[in-house]
Amino acid sequence: MQISAKHAKLSFFIAGAVFTALTVLFFTASILGGAFFAGHELSVAAMAVMSFCLAYFYPHFMENKEIAKQVRGEAAFYTCLCILGYLSIFILLYQFNLLLLTGIQTVWLLAFLSTCTLYTFFAVVTRKKINSVSGY
Repeated sequence: MQISAKHAKLSFFIAGAVFTALTVLFFTASILGGAFFAGHELSVAAMAVMSFCLAYFYPHFMENKEIAKQVRGEAAFYTCLCILGYLSIFILLYQFNLLLLTGIQTVWLLAFLSTCTLYTFFAVVTRKKINSVSGY
């Protein structure tokens, strides 16, 4: 059974709103508990970003499989370049003792940045492809 584009968009938007509320709750609990930035809070924030981006581009992916394939390849390429940039920046910050995070906090931060970058590029490249196909 195939879900309609309208229902998929609504479902992803609701999931994004729930994950955003959970992110606020986790950050608040972390701050009030005195253990802010534990790192795990970012995983829920990444899920919120992912859900909102999926709400935008999933209906377009359902309509045109060829555009979806092109978007995945282009977004993955740009994301890999950004991840290399993130790693270079983190190496420099650690080398000069400008970043004081534990190893697990750094891993959570890189996972958050990678997830957000990938799904943001999915949305941006989808918009670019859809606009070029429709002639805008």
